[in-house]
Amino acid sequence: MINLIYIYNLAEDAETLVAGMSDKAQKKVEIEEDLGLADHEFFLGKNNKIIISSNPVSGEFIGYVRSVTGHRQITNLSPKSENPNLCRAISEDRKFFRNLVALVRSCEKPPKIISYATTPYFIELVNHLRKFNLKFITPDLGEPSSVWTRDYFGSKSGFRQFINLYFPHDRLVKMPEGFVASNPAEAAKIAADIYLKNKGVVIKINRGHAGAGLKIFTPGSLPGNYEKITKLLLKLFGRDSYWRREPVVVEKLVPVDWKIGGGSPNIELIVKPGGRVEKLYACGMRVTPEGVFKGVEAGRRALPFSLERKLEKIGFSIGKRYAKAGYRGSFEVDLVINKKGGLYCTESNLRKTGGTFVYDLGINLFGKGFLNSKFCLSHNLFFHDKLKKMDFARLYRVLAPVLYPIGESTEGLVISGVSLLKTGRFGYVIFADSKKRAYSIEAKMTKLLSTSFGLQPLK
Repeated sequence: MINLIYIYNLAEDAETLVAGMSDKAQKKVEIEEDLGLADHEFFLGKNNKIIISSNPVSGEFIGYVRSVTGHRQITNLSPKSENPNLCRAISEDRKFFRNLVALVRSCEKPPKIISYATTPYFIELVNHLRKFNLKFITPDLGEPSSVWTRDYFGSKSGFRQFINLYFPHDRLVKMPEGFVASNPAEAAKIAADIYLKNKGVVIKINRGHAGAGLKIFTPGSLPGNYEKITKLLLKLFGRDSYWRREPVVVEKLVPVDWKIGGGSPNIELIVKPGGRVEKLYACGMRVTPEGVFKGVEAGRRALPFSLERKLEKIGFSIGKRYAKAGYRGSFEVDLVINKKGGLYCTESNLRKTGGTFVYDLGINLFGKGFLNSKFCLSHNLFFHDKLKKMDFARLYRVLAPVLYPIGESTEGLVISGVSLLKTGRFGYVIFADSKKRAYSIEAKMTKLLSTSFGLQPLK
């Protein structure tokens, strides 16, 4: 009996970003990565599920997911269309669509149909399915009149305006000082002024993704002259059209405390169909100095207790406003923390995230209270060129000494993604009884790989 049909449409959600890239090689890498991360989603939800992905996921890997989670009924389906816009691809493949209709109709109880992101194309697909008088549930869709909330609050400029409107004098819910520029020339002038006055500036496109469309300039990274900075930035903005298509957000750089939550604490929540807001988890993000997301640290002592309480207050305050506006589904709030403990909201993604599956996997293995007893550490795209020579079977053999569960313990590493091994990357999640123990398992992992392939330790 199928309970869940999950559509992994990350590449579809990043479609506007990719369209604005001028470098064809960069476009290829972005699409390849967005499609390849589908492996992680097999850990979402419970048993009796169908995961629809643009590219088929290795049956060997799905078998591994079954062995780790104990879930037997996991099916992967992919349309024949090569369109990375998955919801469009489903409709374009007539045979696939007919089979999907028949599958939904055959379910004993109405299945849930959800997606990674509630894009306009997902809504279009849902409306197409409804024409066949099928019975299914879409918990992440609110009223049609509220569809705008996802794209507006999830944009950089929309979120900044949202915070300014609803929390103008709030001491806890606040953002770095900044502006929304209407064009690149305006953005360059504002950014140059902020940089010269504060020795740091952050510039973001309206709908960036995983570090693309984000530029962080720290002290000394730009010239000390206004005209030279504006000229340099205008040249930068001229490279990719996404800088010119929508508003650009320019903010004062907040020097972060890297020792607390990686300098980038985060909280993910969900707005249920009835409008109730529930916390899922809080975490520290593993983010590079350039702002590229790599994974999360969550669970036991990952964050100071006082910080986690503040994150909850911020998350619920924002979530209740989202709910009132009609938004339904998952969302998260990204923040930075300075060395005085000051918190600043930087953006909000109204969709699932690269940490959602980590949380679901923890629940599958240890139950809902696992964050009180386990520390979890993830890396979505560990890279080394020599990993291109590996397949899943060989990776499994090399990492066997640290794979979950290690001996009779409830610790170990779970391989979370192998579709990108051909590009030298794979993903993993480590569960341990402490932070120290988790990092020791990660160190042993890199040593095992180093012994086999001459890899360098993870930085």
